[in-house]
Amino acid sequence: AAGNSPSVIERTSAPRTVRTMPSIDEQPYTLVIPTRWKDNDVYGHVNNVVYYSFFDTVINTFLIREGGLDIHGGGTIGLCVESHCRYDAPLAFPEPVTAGLAVTKLGRSSVTYAVTLFGADEAPAAEGWFVHVFVDGKVAEGHWRSHQVPLANARDTDEHLHDLDAWLRSYAVDELFDEAGAIDPEITALAPSGELRMGATP
Repeated sequence: AAGNSPSVIERTSAPRTVRTMPSIDEQPYTLVIPTRWKDNDVYGHVNNVVYYSFFDTVINTFLIREGGLDIHGGGTIGLCVESHCRYDAPLAFPEPVTAGLAVTKLGRSSVTYAVTLFGADEAPAAEGWFVHVFVDGKVAEGHWRSHQVPLANARDTDEHLHDLDAWLRSYAVDELFDEAGAIDPEITALAPSGELRMGATP
């Protein structure tokens, strides 16, 4: 019943589980990534979206240097089907970021990584995960689709069909649109109005 529901204060005052985060010395693979001036936002720290760029950088550096991934002429490419980041402390230019990487799960065609970002003081600044699905790359050189890598055998290969389904579902379109196909009102409410619109800014 509504009368027995805990108040907001009671909910937020509940004890939280203390997480034990891995230290920088416990990381199987680390990479020092320099920050750039443009990484900072108006609040003086690295913008949240840049953290995902750090994830990309450490993972692909590891795959290229240690895993033999050929991003130019290889027949296999990795697609990101899921990623998540929890922000624990701010980072800011010009401090370097140390990214720690560990493989937590190996599937038939997928790899799940755990990524931890550390600031200059080696304290954890962010943690998250990243899931790669590896598929056969099809290069369409000299064509307007040359930057697309289709799953050519999705109709005939169960594995490719599963990978395509996971890739498309990673966009979480069910959270953006209602059953009738209209954009969710909570999403449209985020759009600025009046002079705040992009087209109204000189």
